[in-house]
Amino acid sequence: MPQEAYRKQNETLDKTGTLAVRGEHRRATALREKSNGLKSEHRTVPRLGLNRNEVALAIGVSVNTVDQMVDEGFLPKPRRWHSRKIWIVSEIELAMLEWPVDGAAADSNEWRATA
Repeated sequence: MPQEAYRKQNETLDKTGTLAVRGEHRRATALREKSNGLKSEHRTVPRLGLNRNEVALAIGVSVNTVDQMVDEGFLPKPRRWHSRKIWIVSEIELAMLEWPVDGAAADSNEWRATA
């Protein structure tokens, strides 16, 4: 069977109505989930809290740097629920807004996170 005929025979519409070839859609979905760190469908609920790895990913630093930033006051301390540490997204945003602007003169103790 010619490749084009085989391809047409195996074409389907995926969940979003996009034309997909059987097998290719699964590979694309697996790659997308792997890159997003998701195990199933995309999240539709907004995140209110983040774990340590997610905080690091969100601000573009390593998890060790997150710990250092908390120790130095650049980021707020996490909330604790049983053994889990959770950072509240809005507190992270507020703390980051207090960081000095690059090139601007500022007192080094005025902008430390207080949350």
